[in-house]
Order: sequence, then C-alpha cells, then structure tokens
Amino acid sequence: MSLSASLTNVGHPVAYYPRLARFFGSVNVAILFAQLHYWSQRGESDLGTHKSSEQFTEETGLSYREQVTARKQLREAGFLVETHRRLEHRVYYRLNLEAVDAAFDAWTEAQTKAHSPNDENAFREQPKPQSGDDAERSPGAADSSLDELRQTQSVINTETPHKTPTETPSIAAQAGAKAAKGKEPKKAKEVKEPKEVKPMMVKAPNGVTHVIPGELRYPGESTKSHKTWVAYAIAYQGRYKDWPLWNESVAGQITRFIDKVGAERAPRIAVHYVRRVEEKFICDQLHPVSLLLSHAQKWVTQQQTGASTPPPSLAPAASHKFAGAGKAIFDGIDL
Repeated sequence: MSLSASLTNVGHPVAYYPRLARFFGSVNVAILFAQLHYWSQRGESDLGTHKSSEQFTEETGLSYREQVTARKQLREAGFLVETHRRLEHRVYYRLNLEAVDAAFDAWTEAQTKAHSPNDENAFREQPKPQSGDDAERSPGAADSSLDELRQTQSVINTETPHKTPTETPSIAAQAGAKAAKGKEPKKAKEVKEPKEVKPMMVKAPNGVTHVIPGELRYPGESTKSHKTWVAYAIAYQGRYKDWPLWNESVAGQITRFIDKVGAERAPRIAVHYVRRVEEKFICDQLHPVSLLLSHAQKWVTQQQTGASTPPPSLAPAASHKFAGAGKAIFDGIDL
C-alpha cells in the first residue's frame, strides 16, 4: 500500500506553524514550542509539563540532540523555564508566555516596517519589481522566505546593535531584546536549579571506597542515623543493585530503630537484616526499613546467635553465599 493511501496508519500529526519558524529562526524550535504549548494547556503541575526526551521524539520526530538545541534557544531567549527534579528523574517545562508575546509583537512590528503593512503578504506574495543592486540580485524571481527572513534579521540588527556571536542569534532573541527596551515585559520568576551535591564517600577498612550519589541526600556524618543508614544502604545496594530512598518517613523509622536496639549495634543488625534474612515475606517487600523496625528483636537475636533464615530450597548454611558472615559481613563498611 502506498504512503499516501496509508497516512492514517502513520501516527498522529504534529502542529507546525511556518510563521513561528520564521519568528524563532528555526523549524525545530517552532515544532518543540508548539508541542510544549499544546501540553501546557493540559498540565496539572505548577512547574509545567513533564515529558521525557523519548516521548518528545515519539510525538515530534525530533532527536535528543535536536531537542537539546531547541530547548537551549528557548531558555536563552527567556521563553522556557526548566525545573529539574533529580530524585524523581524528571524535568518540568514551563513556557514564559508573557515574554513570548512581547517578543512576538516586537518582531511583527519589525516585519511590518521591513516589508509591508500586511505581514503575511510580506512572506507569501511575490515582491514588486526592484531597481539597482536588489534588481540585479533578484532578476524577476520571487525571493524565498529564507532570503526575506535574512533581510528582516538585518533590519533588526541595525536597530538593535550587539556583538556578533559565533552562532547567528535567532530573530526571537533579537526581537526580545528590542521589546525589553520598549515595553519591559515582566520577567519570569527564575527557578533556580538545585546545585550539584558532591557524592558521599565511605571508605571501608579494606580500602574499598563506596561512592553514594549526592542527590540521594543521605544523612551526614554528624547525624544520629548516619552510621546505621549508610550500613543499611550499602548492604541494600549490594543486594539489589540500587540505592534505597531516604526521606522523612524512613528517617523516623531508622531513628526509632536505633533507639530500640542501641546506636552501637544498630548498623550490624541492619546489615544482617538485608544480607542474611531470606524469609519470603521480607524478600517480597525488598527488605524495607519498616520491617527492620517492627521485627527488631528478632533480628537482634539472630545477629547475636549467628542464626539466619534461609529459604528451605537453599543448601545448608555452610554453602550459602552469605554463610560465615556473622562478623566479617560488616568488614567492608567503616563505622
């Protein structure tokens, strides 16, 4: 079946406005802006729209690199505010429509002065015959939209002088600068991106250094829960290949656990719980802190007596991968 006969199976079309492409100076920026505007009318968060790069690629056809470039141009023009929520692994996008409107008005005014009272006709109709150098460059042929766009850029550059960067700035950025002088649109509320937090380095007696990602924001060395939580977290990461989340609820549970069993032995019991307890219910729940707290006495007894709870299907303790770890199991963690 031909493409034209099967367009209904190709997928949903994406909005594209040629005039926006001329305004922004980029087709990719225009496509991404239109898609962000579409979702901004349907968003529920004050932070804006949450979309992954894969979702934008699926919806617009823009590659990851094309999205990054388009987002950068929108941010630098003051048209887009991005909020990074690293713990949620999300980026929220919010359009600064006031800045866009002001820049677009200034750009439209510049177009009117540069071409004709009718802005649409200035791009779509064949210009009148010219004389002199312009006539020699365009002998009877209609100028392309790109040529007229460059002429418009020249006019705006004349009105708003600035240093020439390595990459030619878009019309939107230049028009925004002009609008800032005249109308002074309200600036968007700046959303500061969270600063990069240095990773936590925990050095074991055997020389092995455990690197804990800083964005997890685990409790520092001066806190009551630091040693116990780091011990639990390293054991958890060793078992499940992922770091456990630290939040207000977990902090309260760990603190109560320490109060119940004592600060000195709490780290070892936490490691015993994660590495040696193999009860099906506990494993199904992925060894949560809540069960560490609620069954604290049981884990204390097991850790002190060297007992463990392997599932019936496992071989005797001597052949189990955690066998003989009663004391040595904690040697890799500096407390």
